[in-house]
Amino acid sequence: MLQSRYKWIYPEKREISPELFAVTGSSILAHLLLNRGIKTANEAEFFLYPEKYSLSSPFVFPDMEKAVERINRAINNQEVILIYGDFDADGVTSTVLLYKTLIYLNANVIY
Repeated sequence: MLQSRYKWIYPEKREISPELFAVTGSSILAHLLLNRGIKTANEAEFFLYPEKYSLSSPFVFPDMEKAVERINRAINNQEVILIYGDFDADGVTSTVLLYKTLIYLNANVIY
């Protein structure tokens, strides 16, 4: 068997509360959550089951109604909509998501 030239260093195992174990059902998953800074059963529940929690309305952002009206007008008039996104993980992901949504809405869109 090959011997590794590296020594793996694992974080110390922390005590898992019964409540956290009840949410995760697994000591491995509970330790992974603890390593992410998720310590309570409520935090774990929110992280693991986001579909249980409702999202806030996008209309809480200032001028969202104006933005929606402008996008609808551009779609109705077949104006070109240009999406500008950066090349990191969330930039590419958000560009694709917006592009696919606008295509679905029959927009004339480029990126």
